Amino acid sequence: IGTVLTVRNLVTERLAYRRERSVGLSPAAYLAGKVVVFSVAAAALTAVLTAIVLIGKGGPARGAVLLGSADLELYVSVAVTAVVSAIVGLALSARAGSPREVPALAVPVILASLLFAGGLVPLVGTWGYDQISWFVPAQWGFAASASTVDLRRVDALAANIEMWTHYVGWWAFDMNMLVLFGAM
Repeated sequence: IGTVLTVRNLVTERLAYRRERSVGLSPAAYLAGKVVVFSVAAAALTAVLTAIVLIGKGGPARGAVLLGSADLELYVSVAVTAVVSAIVGLALSARAGSPREVPALAVPVILASLLFAGGLVPLVGTWGYDQISWFVPAQWGFAASASTVDLRRVDALAANIEMWTHYVGWWAFDMNMLVLFGAM
């Protein structure tokens, strides 16, 4: 959600930004405005997505590890992941020289998010892939969500993944890693 929202934004506004910059627009204010607007949009979209999933599948069977409500905790982990992904999308958009370069930069990041988060392809426990996944924000968001729902007890294939333990320390660690990615 986050990457798709932002990945083409800065590259398509480059001329407008240069014109505004020539009359005194602060780069920090411009970037802060983009981050705030896209963060709100990502949070709203993830609220809708989380509500649909909770209505369709029900909430986590175990209680929250930190925030008091498992549903809220699940939403927070997904929303923070979307916000950090939006920031990654802005960075990719800033890196692109033209709109045609955006897919070449964005597609590998989006595929890595899908593969290494543990959602589509079971690569967990595979040497090399685990280490690469440390550099994908979606992996940390998935781990925080897995900690909330206690994926180790729900899925036998996840029984040996320590990071997915229903424990406040793991959830906080995963969320801190997401915040670190956003800050970087």
